[in-house]
Order: sequence, then C-alpha cells, then structure tokens
Amino acid sequence: MKLKLKELRKYFVRRIAAVSDLHLMSRYSLFPPQFKTVEGNIYMANEGQKKLWESYKQFCNICDEWEVDTVFLASDLIHGQNPIERGIGLISTNLNEQLDLAEKVLTPLLKGRDSHWVSGSPYHNSAKGMATEKELFDKMLGKKIIVNGTWHGQIANLKIKPFDKIINMTHGGGAAAYYRETIAAREMVYGKAAVVNEKLPKFDLYIHGHFHWFNYMHQENVHHLQLPGWTAYEPVPIFTRNYTRMQPDIGGALILFDDTGRITVWHYSYPLPHIADAVVEV
Repeated sequence: MKLKLKELRKYFVRRIAAVSDLHLMSRYSLFPPQFKTVEGNIYMANEGQKKLWESYKQFCNICDEWEVDTVFLASDLIHGQNPIERGIGLISTNLNEQLDLAEKVLTPLLKGRDSHWVSGSPYHNSAKGMATEKELFDKMLGKKIIVNGTWHGQIANLKIKPFDKIINMTHGGGAAAYYRETIAAREMVYGKAAVVNEKLPKFDLYIHGHFHWFNYMHQENVHHLQLPGWTAYEPVPIFTRNYTRMQPDIGGALILFDDTGRITVWHYSYPLPHIADAVVEV
C-alpha cells in the first residue's frame, strides 16, 4: 500500500482535505478521550465520542499518508452556547474552552499545511457581535500553528494552482423540501446560467457543509461535494421530527488533482455511533 500511495502521490499533484461540522463541545460530537481546562477540570468523552475520535484520528493519518498540502474548513467547528436550548446538550457553554478544544483537535490536521476557512452558522457563533471561528483562526495563526492560512468570511472562490480550476466553498448551500440531491443539481444549473450571463466565473467544484450528510455529484465539467460531519444524532426537535431522514454521515474528503487538473474526490466515511438514541433491551 505504501508503494501504491507513493505512486499515487506522484500522479495527484495537488492533494486537499476538506472537513466540516465538528461541533466541538457538543455531547454528541467529536471529542478527545479527555480535555483539561485551564483551571485543571477534566472533561471525559462518552463511548460514542471515543469512537468518533478514533475515526477522526484515522482521517488525520490518511491525510499524513497522502501528504495533503491544503485543508479546507467549511465551518461549524464549535457548537456554541445553544441559547435556544439553554445550553442543553453541551459539555461546556464556555466559548473560550470551546476554542481551546478546537485548537487541540485541529492542530494535527492543520499543522504544516495551507488552510482556507469560511464562516459557519450564526447560531453556533452564539455571542452577538462575535465571530468565534474567526477568533479561533486568529488564535492559531498567532501561535503559528497555522502559517499559510486564509480567512475568507462567508464565501471562498479559490483558484487552485497551477491549474485554471475554481472551487466555490461556503458553509451552507440552500435547502430542499424532500430530496437533498435537488440542492446540488439546482446549484450546478444556476451556476452554469450565471456563467452564460457573465455574472460569475465557471466553478469547477462546489463544496458545502451544514447538513452533516455526504453527497458527491459529477456532471460534465462541474463537481458538487456535500461534506459529512463529525457529530451523531442530536436529540433536538429539528432532527427528531425527521429522525430517519436526518441520520448523519461521519467523515471527510480528499480532493485530488492530477497533472492535467482533472478532479477526483475520495470520501472517507466512518461508522455512526448512537449516543442519544442507542438501542436498549427491555
């Protein structure tokens, strides 16, 4: 396998990892085995979170084996304060602790690599007038954990060197009443219309997060990647009323460019732990 990867690395001259929706500090999301606060208090992962952590470590190892050069972050990296739910479902509502945790979790993925960030859901920023994920970016940049990093705000249109390929990345990408694949098809059609009307450049790949669901579509000259997340089912009304439909996907993706600029997307999916909705014997 190592020899095969060595040859593949030669074939794919750009290798980019993409992740989204870590929702760190939620009781149902990715969490290390333990996390110590500045005061010395220790938070422990539950069994489902331990499984998510092992999957995340596997994905980080894959990025190392592939010698990924760049990471795209489609946001909702922390869970925020859950003001509507009055903090229910959180390990800690302290945003400083959430940012410290995010630094710890993201460091092995980002260190030594270029990174491009977009902002996530305002609800998970939590504090009015604050941009907590931008604060995380500035913090990691200041500590030189990330060196070649760029904060793009709500939208990033990224031209991939050395090719004439443009990626459009935002956190969310619209909505559909029933079939979520409709979102991707609609966006690709509207994107082509915007090019014809000379309003936008041609996007070769769209990347979105937000839905905690993996989907990849490839039409003639355009790709659409809907990223999975790193959080299990959360027992809140929006997910419970569509319980079977809203079961999340876990994982990330690699976006690979060969020497002609042709795009290949490899997704890495991991088992979904059931934290709030485990089957119990009666």
